[in-house]
Amino acid sequence: MKRIVFALIAALTAAGAQAQDAFPSRAMTMIVPFPPGGVADITGRPTAAAMEKILRHPVT
Repeated sequence: MKRIVFALIAALTAAGAQAQDAFPSRAMTMIVPFPPGGVADITGRPTAAAMEKILRHPVT
């Protein structure tokens, strides 16, 4: 009985993964909740640029 339940769970999990779109399907938006020119902005811009290189997808 345990084998049947395990096989059923594994099959349902695999079916859900195949139904998903490729991530990310559109440009990612990085939100920095502080005004431009502050420390968070100065840190956020290079972080977004590094994410673009790693993910090979635009980060705005």
